[in-house]
Amino acid sequence: MGFSTALSGLKAAATTLSVTGNNIANSQTTGFKESRSQFGDVYVSSLGSVGKTAIGSGVRVSSVAQQFKQGNIEPTANSLDLALSGEGFFAMGNSVDPLAPEKPLEATFFTRNGAFHLNNAGNVVDDSGRYLLAFKPTGTTVAEGFDVGVKLPLKVNTDQGAPTATTSVDMKLNLNGAAETAITPFAFASGTLPYIPDPTTYTHTTSITTYDSLGNAHIASTYFCKTAVPDQWDMYTFIDGRSVQPGVQADSYAIPPVEATGSIALPAGTITTSPTRVVFDAKGNLSKISAIATTADLAIAAAALSKINSAKADAAVVIGGVALKAAIARETTATTQLAKVTRDAAQAVVDSAASAVKAATSALTAAQKKVSVTDPNDDTIIISGTQFTLDQANAALAAKPTDPSLIGQQLNAENANNAALAKITVAEKILADKTGIKDSIQAVVDANPPAIPDGTVTDTLLIAKALQVDAQTLFDAIGLALPPGTTIPETVMLTSAKEEARSAIAANTAAANNQIAAVAAAVQSTVDAAATETEAANAITADADAVKAAAALGLPGVTRTLNTKIDFGGIDLSSINSAINASPFTFSIDLATSTQFSTPFTVNDLKQNGLSVGNLTGVDVDKLGIVYAKYSNGFAKPLGQVALARFPSNQDLAKVGATTWMSTADSGMPIYGAGGDNNFGTIQSSAIENSNVDLSEQLVKLIVAQQAYQASSQTITTEKSLVDTILRI
Repeated sequence: MGFSTALSGLKAAATTLSVTGNNIANSQTTGFKESRSQFGDVYVSSLGSVGKTAIGSGVRVSSVAQQFKQGNIEPTANSLDLALSGEGFFAMGNSVDPLAPEKPLEATFFTRNGAFHLNNAGNVVDDSGRYLLAFKPTGTTVAEGFDVGVKLPLKVNTDQGAPTATTSVDMKLNLNGAAETAITPFAFASGTLPYIPDPTTYTHTTSITTYDSLGNAHIASTYFCKTAVPDQWDMYTFIDGRSVQPGVQADSYAIPPVEATGSIALPAGTITTSPTRVVFDAKGNLSKISAIATTADLAIAAAALSKINSAKADAAVVIGGVALKAAIARETTATTQLAKVTRDAAQAVVDSAASAVKAATSALTAAQKKVSVTDPNDDTIIISGTQFTLDQANAALAAKPTDPSLIGQQLNAENANNAALAKITVAEKILADKTGIKDSIQAVVDANPPAIPDGTVTDTLLIAKALQVDAQTLFDAIGLALPPGTTIPETVMLTSAKEEARSAIAANTAAANNQIAAVAAAVQSTVDAAATETEAANAITADADAVKAAAALGLPGVTRTLNTKIDFGGIDLSSINSAINASPFTFSIDLATSTQFSTPFTVNDLKQNGLSVGNLTGVDVDKLGIVYAKYSNGFAKPLGQVALARFPSNQDLAKVGATTWMSTADSGMPIYGAGGDNNFGTIQSSAIENSNVDLSEQLVKLIVAQQAYQASSQTITTEKSLVDTILRI
């Protein structure tokens, strides 16, 4: 009947009206994805039906599919509002364990609604209270990355940002090469408080705020005084108005490396007499930085130079130059080479002995297979696979048979027995001899790692001689003893086997002696070379002492890699302010790329790496989803990276309301990633993604669905009229 067909049309039209109405109702819902009704026709088929004349039975709803096309991005004033542009969903956790709030969570819901805010615990949540998940930072900086395998509820702490002590001050200056020479010496304008440097005694000055380990601010001021020596300037450094006496400069060339220490903040009203000398070349580029030697430095250097000139190699001068480093490197190389040659040569003997032992063991095994006693209590023996009694074997050897078979039996027994015994004897001698050689050489190696001390060459030759005697004694002790249980009469043993064994032992002993002698020669050669290297190293060390002393005395002949830093190590800040109990203040001033041109003094760059204590001022999220806590001291701490998820089939996700979805078996398991990763979109902060519903399109669909509903109703009316006509007949 046509009633059922028309009724299915009414249901389909009603479904379209419902879906369209839901789209229109959610046209302003953040992150909403419009749905579309999808239909399929219905045919009733049977075994006797004819396909070409079959009449359809109406329509059915096959699915209501959501359309995951991109919605418009709308800016907001909330930095925690996040909009996804591209593929992916925000991963949401359902609950947090109050006893373990930092415990990782697995995502149970997924959404495109990025309207987030903070709850009373500082967690980032949506309007339903679900937790936004983020990948855990693996360190304190973005460069250290994030652990994609650990998802935590994103939390914004209101703790203060910890301070960071200044360790480096970078200055990029231009000192005016045409300036007048400053009046010397550098001094204060007056001898009373406040102690202010006299402007006529310096040429240029600049300052920067630095921070100690507690976040206290300290003004670091530098004063540059042009000297009477062309292209040379004296630099004075002050901390909070107190002149700083430079201490030991850091030296990475020293062995071991030297750290900056010993800087002192002088008493108020006192100025250091050891400023830092800054030297430029003829092109105006920085060429040298060095602290001016004090009177004590000059005295120590003069004493050292006097000792060197007197050929005393043990001059008591602490040095750390490149020349000394090269000398020690050569000496180390010589020692390493000595140890390596000694070990390699000795190991070669050991390896050779081990190889011979292995071969001898194989020969012994093969021989024992040829001649063996089946039972220690039995007087039978197997020769070349044939079992004989001892009496039979002796009879065969002693008889002079005329029977061809007995002659063959005798010859077979004699040849096999003699050959086997010879192999056994030789194998046993080689095995015993080589084992002794191996053990002796290994003892030499074990007793002298890694270098060969004085007298070792002689000891090695004595060991070789001792081995030769031991080999002879070993031969006499072994004799022609056979394996236990073997009772072959003396008459079957051939003297040729004994002679062959003696020859093999003698040859192996001679070879071992030759190898040991070669090791001894190599060791002696290396020791001689090491002695030469040591003498050369001592000479270079003395030269380096002389260079260092000359440098302290201001003498020529010093070539060092350009150091652009002035180090101030271990300043006791309590000497400036007794209320400060911070760690000793250690920092450096780097003048790299500073110049001296005939142009006005310019500060091209001035920065330091310290931070004061900071208060939380806001939260920022970049396009990769990295969430930063921003502090008043300028520090930005990464809190995590927003976790995104995508699915093999978005259409098969389960709709659970509040613009959220859950995964299903058909959708596949979530694939996690971060913003900007492959197949993931980017994240925009202070923005939300609007509904992707097009109202104009939905209104047109509403009209079309209404017409379809009316047409299906008319079908029912027409069918009723036909039925009434039939009933009136």
